[in-house]
Amino acid sequence: MGGGAMTADPGYWSRNWQWITAVATVVIAALGVGLPLYLNSPSVDTMALVDKLLLMQGQRDAAQSRVGELETDLDSEEEKRKRAQTALDDLLARQDAEDPPPGIDDALRLIEEKGDSAAAEDIFREIAERKKKEGGAAHREAARALRHLGALAFLHDSEKALAAYAEAVQLDPGDADGWN
Repeated sequence: MGGGAMTADPGYWSRNWQWITAVATVVIAALGVGLPLYLNSPSVDTMALVDKLLLMQGQRDAAQSRVGELETDLDSEEEKRKRAQTALDDLLARQDAEDPPPGIDDALRLIEEKGDSAAAEDIFREIAERKKKEGGAAHREAARALRHLGALAFLHDSEKALAAYAEAVQLDPGDADGWN
């Protein structure tokens, strides 16, 4: 009998029309909404998404690292400026002293006009040599002159600057500025 009995019974459709209509409505609605979504949805490659997330995280980490480097560079640049300014302030103070070092006016003029600190560095070298010969407590003054020489030299000759700082540390190892 199976499916043939359903159609042979003339009252089957009239008795079950509400149920059949409800099922047909649900099927049509499901196909009407679900089928277009299914057909139009791209297949999602989750591994590609994970790779993209990891790539983006790596780029964010690299960017944050670079920001940290730039901040360090800015701090370093600011530190160079402060040290050079301290050296020039000391040089200006020596210019106004009772017995200013020879050539100080020319050294300051060269810095102002040409940005050339060589003569000023020579003055700090001479001060350091003179104070080293005095010995004892004068070594601290020699170290200070060498730090100033290093600050000015660092703007154009890092090896010369490092040599001056190393010498300053030998003369005054207790001064933290010499270690920087």
